[in-house]
Amino acid sequence: MMSSLSKYTNFNIREKEEIQRLVGIFLNQTYLLSKKYDLHKEKLVTNNDYNIAINYLDFLKDYFEIAGIKLIDDNSNGVLYADSSNSKVYTLSKMECIYLILLKLIYDEKQQTVSIDKTV
Repeated sequence: MMSSLSKYTNFNIREKEEIQRLVGIFLNQTYLLSKKYDLHKEKLVTNNDYNIAINYLDFLKDYFEIAGIKLIDDNSNGVLYADSSNSKVYTLSKMECIYLILLKLIYDEKQQTVSIDKTV
């Protein structure tokens, strides 16, 4: 574990910024999807944050392990998520996350409709 964390000092500024951003993402939403929906292209596209997180996966796993959080890579479902079931941090269940994602998609769809209505 420590060997992975000690590598942080060897990362360049850009890599450190990427890692800091990724840690923030996991603390805010607890997961990253391999694909995301692009409203402009109206299709699923590759999530670059997911690919970056995979590149630093060993480091990120060790980092979160200090706080009692497991970072789990579920390749079959294309999701990387933080599991803190053994710590005092509350995380949403898989079903709760799915409901929230669906609500967000519905919200985004309604926002797009409202934007279209305003311009017409």
